[in-house]
Amino acid sequence: MKGKLRRRYLILELGGGGKENLLERLGPHRSSLKLIPLGPRLLLLRCSHLQVEELRRSLESGEGRVLGVSGTIRGARRILEKRGIPTNL
Repeated sequence: MKGKLRRRYLILELGGGGKENLLERLGPHRSSLKLIPLGPRLLLLRCSHLQVEELRRSLESGEGRVLGVSGTIRGARRILEKRGIPTNL
């Protein structure tokens, strides 16, 4: 029996490559991911809790930067507020 897949939200700051470059880097994972735009260079990436470490490694090896990981959108907003980054969530 499989356990429940819990959602996680990765808070991403994009580098110079932008959203198109990010989608290329995510390649095989794209079907199970959802991108939620927060601003011109800021995104939430919804994924499974089992994908967090793998995605974090692949994103940080490129031009993106992971600012934090949260289990809820509200928690992601709190992380951004602590860093002084305004959001429209």
